[in-house]
Amino acid sequence: MAAFYLAAAGRRRPALLAALRGPAAPSEGAPRSVATLARAFGASPAVLAASAAFGWQAVQKMLLQDAGRFALSGYSARVAGVYGEVQNLGSLVVRIVFWPIESAAFRTFSRLRGDASAPTARESEHLLRLLSVLTRLVLLVALLACAFGPSYAFSAIHVLLSATWSSTEAPLVLSAYCAYLLCLAVNGVTEAYVHATATARQLALSNAFMVAATLAHAATLLLARRTAESCLLLVVADCANMALRAAFAVWCILRQHPPEERPGWGAWLPSARSLLLLAACAGATQASNRVMVRALGPDALALPRLPRAMAVHVAFGGAIACVALLGLHRLEAALMRDVRALLRPKAD
Repeated sequence: MAAFYLAAAGRRRPALLAALRGPAAPSEGAPRSVATLARAFGASPAVLAASAAFGWQAVQKMLLQDAGRFALSGYSARVAGVYGEVQNLGSLVVRIVFWPIESAAFRTFSRLRGDASAPTARESEHLLRLLSVLTRLVLLVALLACAFGPSYAFSAIHVLLSATWSSTEAPLVLSAYCAYLLCLAVNGVTEAYVHATATARQLALSNAFMVAATLAHAATLLLARRTAESCLLLVVADCANMALRAAFAVWCILRQHPPEERPGWGAWLPSARSLLLLAACAGATQASNRVMVRALGPDALALPRLPRAMAVHVAFGGAIACVALLGLHRLEAALMRDVRALLRPKAD
């Protein structure tokens, strides 16, 4: 998300670079505090103001990226290790699926929004339609992860890492991380929209809230360390932080557009039949997982038949995944057409 912050800040950068060309005109007098500092350092007020703006952007970027890491540095090696491994595995969906969609969405929103101070009603309707389509798309991906992730968390960690990791709380934490993907999905596209379409004042407010939420998240991690060191609590704190940021982004979007411009709630969520299909897939894979666990017993990791049982479980999940993808392709065919149509470059 820090990358979107920097990209949005870049929208104001031409004005800052123009200020670097020389002192401001007398009619554009700089604030007294800036002028006083400029005289003290022998620099132009415009150069000093631009340097302060770039410096503040760097501070905000550092806080967004590293505040959580600083808070985690006080945790035990066991908790930090399990949390780090789970985050690396869970973030594969973010890097492979969410990040390309969010980057393309940000560029598309910025191109459609243009430099106009206020978009027309038709432009606003088109922007919100694109946002609703992309929100449904990333929610479908996140719900797919929630349907299959908890049932195959143990198998994934056992195969990709080792039996040492699968015998810890890592499978449970990875299952909880799937819920975190839902918050990430909504937050990613909504913040991309806000940063691409908001005014300079709205961007400043959004960035300040992001920094405040990140600092509150870091403080929560520090307090959790004093009470009970648990990887599950870390994921819960991540979910709360991202849900708060997503709620703020949605609030900003609602403030930008009057009710008559907004699509109905059905345009933002997958269809009811898609949700039922995913719920059925989740139930089937959970049943397969329970059958495997009961068949192996309490000493599953020491049994030689564990690889075979996991292979059967994974093969069953692959068959269910094929059914889910085919069903979603039919149920969400209109969504896929909308994605291709809205993101297709238009001739000038």
